[in-house]
This record gives sequence, C-alpha cells and structure tokens, in this order.
Amino acid sequence: MGFNLKSEYAKNIFTLMSGTAIAQALPIVTTPILTRYYGPIEFGMLGMFIGIVSLLVVISTFKYDVAIIQPKDDSIAEQLFNLSFCLSSLFSVLILILINFNMEYLKTLNDHENFKYFLYLIPFTVFILSANSSLTFIINRRKNYKQMSMNKVIQGAGITLVSLTFGLLDFTSFGLLIGFLTGHTTVFFYLMYKYWNTIAKIDFTSFHSIAYKYKSYPMFALPSGLSNTAATQMPVILLAKVFNSSISGYYYLVERVLSAPITFLGSSVSSVFRQKAQEDKHVLGNYNTIFKKTFINLVFIGLPIFIIIGIFGQQIFTLVFGDEWVSTGLYAQILAPLFFLKFSISPLMSSLYISNKLNVDVIGQIVYAVLIISSIYIGYVFNDIILSITLISFFGSIFYLFFLYLTYNYSK
Repeated sequence: MGFNLKSEYAKNIFTLMSGTAIAQALPIVTTPILTRYYGPIEFGMLGMFIGIVSLLVVISTFKYDVAIIQPKDDSIAEQLFNLSFCLSSLFSVLILILINFNMEYLKTLNDHENFKYFLYLIPFTVFILSANSSLTFIINRRKNYKQMSMNKVIQGAGITLVSLTFGLLDFTSFGLLIGFLTGHTTVFFYLMYKYWNTIAKIDFTSFHSIAYKYKSYPMFALPSGLSNTAATQMPVILLAKVFNSSISGYYYLVERVLSAPITFLGSSVSSVFRQKAQEDKHVLGNYNTIFKKTFINLVFIGLPIFIIIGIFGQQIFTLVFGDEWVSTGLYAQILAPLFFLKFSISPLMSSLYISNKLNVDVIGQIVYAVLIISSIYIGYVFNDIILSITLISFFGSIFYLFFLYLTYNYSK
C-alpha cells in the first residue's frame, strides 16, 4: 500500500514536503539555540499571541477561503477569494476598534509586562494570515505545489533569522513575535506581487449570490474550525491565565516540537489528499483507495517517532533544550499518543468537507473543544498541571480515533 513514487499524487506531496522540510528544519534545528536566549515566559507569550490570532483568523473569512477549491468554475473560485479578502480586511479593522475600547481588561490576560503592546499587533497579524490562507487555496486549486513549497521556505527563513538576530542582540521581549510576523508578512507581499493580477477583479455584485451558494461554510465549517482551533490553542492561552506564563511556555514548546512532523508531512499530505480525493469523488464516486493508502503510510512513518518520544521524552528534551526545560520532556511523553494520532488522522479530516458532512464535523469539534477546556479546568481545581495534560492527551486521542472511523466510512 506504499506510495507509488512515480504517481502525480506522490510527486505533489514530495514537492510540498521539500519546502516544508526546509521551513520546519530551520525553526526546529535552531530551537535549542533559541531556548538559551528566550525563556519559558517569552515562549508562552508567543504561544498565547499565536493562539489568539489563530482563533480570530478562523472567523475573519467566515471560512469562504476553504471553499475556494470547491467550484468547478475558476471565476467563481476567484470571487470567493475576493469575498474572503474583503471580509478579513473589515474584520481586522473591527478587531482594532474592539481592542482599543477593551484594553484595560485584555491586558490582564497575561502577566508579561509588554502584553498590551502585543495586543495592538493582533489586527495586522490576523489580516496577514487570513490573506495568506486565501492565496494559498488559490495556489492549491491551480496545483502549483512548487509555489506552496517556496512559501514555506520563505516563511521559515524569515521567522528563524529574525528570532535568532533579536536573541543575539538580547532584545528578547519582542524577538520571537517580530520573527513570526516577519516570516508571514514576507510571504504575503511576495504572493500579492506575484498573484494579485492573475485573479479576477472584485465583483461586489456577485458577493451576495456566491455567499449564499456557499453558506454551508460559515454555517458549519466556521463553528467547526473555531472549535478545532480552540481545542488546539486554548491550552496555551488558558494555562497562562489559570497557572502562569512559564507553564504556558513549557506547553507551547512541546506543541511546537511535536507538531513538527505534522507540519512537515501532515500538512503537505492534507493539501494534496484533498485535491486528489475531490478528483476521485467526481470521477469514481468515492475516494476510499487514496484514503486507506494515505492513512497506512502516515501510521508507518509516525509510529517510530512518537514511540521514541513517549519513552525517552524527558531525556531528549533536557539534553536538547537545556535543564530549564526539563518539564517539557514529561509533557511530551504524556502528549505523544495524541500527537501520533493527530499526525496520522488530521490530514484525512478534510474528508468531512469532501463528503459534505460539515454538520457532523461541527458537532464533533465543539464537543472536543469543551473536553479540552474542561481538562484544563479540572487541573486548575486540583492545582495539578500534569492532570490537565493527561486529560488533554486522553480526550484528544479518543476524538481522533472516533473521527478516523467516521471519515473512513465517508470515503466509501
């Protein structure tokens, strides 16, 4: 059931992986250096910022960006892009207004002395990430996987170089955040320069009919995406509030490292799988073959990695990142089963979009988010961070196994 290396499907995955490998290798290889300059508080601050932004990005386009790959007609897809772009622009302005009027409350969410300055960067970051998402779906629709690969290289290089530079200059309060912004903003300007003129001009008169035709995306994909992102990002956000920034930083580093295989291979597989599965569904009426082949290969690749982390996590993290980060090794061991299942199953979750089961997705994601938030609350009540992390791993694993069963049946 292995990948046929000569098939278009495998070539597209490896094209994306080549860029992702470089983009992920840079931050991961330099993380042991960064942990010598930046402490858990700085990593926790970055994690919280990314968490807040990620939640808002889901809302900003009302998920019409996800619909870009769906229409057979390119002109409709390009107006979906324009609709997404306009919505994210308006939403970012609204965020800025709300932040300005609620600053006194918002700045209490984190104990970092410069947190209020971070808040003002949120609207700009939300717009940049939303626009990049819409542009990426246009590129994915056109099967320009080399461009998608190049985007990841540019982004990873920008983040890494700037973060290291500010660390060397001992400007650690904002260094990680400025690195994050630099990488994503560079990709945005590059893509806008290269692709803006290839997309049809905005036709405001078409927005109403297009928005109505694809209304299932804001109705189902939006709450589903928001719930899924909340389940992923809320631990970093809430741990800073209910425990402290250092614990949030430990958790964020674990998530950053364990997500590397997912980002390296999983996201590349997801993009190509979705396009290929959609194609198979149109031609064959099902996409069961490509589903099984993809899942088996992901399990084969991911299992050894996460077994090693599950057994030797503490020793590995202490050796690589320094004695200050010893707690992250224990967190990694507990979370290894969850991240293995996430690596193997999350690239296949787009089956719910392909099979028009968005209503099932939204219910499952909401339940998952509630369970993850409840896990943190239970740990808070008992003042036990290990209990919270254990419950997060357990409930997350159950969630992914249940959705594996569902998506496999839908692929038939």
